[in-house]
Amino acid sequence: MKKQSLILCLLLIAVGVCSVAFAGHTFLDWPSNGNYTSGVGPAKIVAVDAIGSALTNGTVILSRIPSDNSSTNAFSFGTLTCSSGAVQQAITNTVWVFTDDTIQRTGTATNARVRVVLEK
Repeated sequence: MKKQSLILCLLLIAVGVCSVAFAGHTFLDWPSNGNYTSGVGPAKIVAVDAIGSALTNGTVILSRIPSDNSSTNAFSFGTLTCSSGAVQQAITNTVWVFTDDTIQRTGTATNARVRVVLEK
């Protein structure tokens, strides 16, 4: 009986640790070029994934427009270029988005599906 209780306790601890580890990540899904409100934040961009670009070397550019619409600034990771119609890029420099930010998606990969992975 003690072994079963110990196994059950360890299993519950493992589930709890996994839940905490995955609770801080989310993603934003942008199917086409345009302006999107992030709706989450503050959160750090940790990766960008684009698939399905009809242009083999299509580009994806993401910019922030603050809530007062005072400026448009490209994120510091710059232009992402697809290879064979896709790009998966880990973002190693610190880039933040906030709840009321508008994110502008531009570039030549207009038909690609772009997902931005965020960490809270």
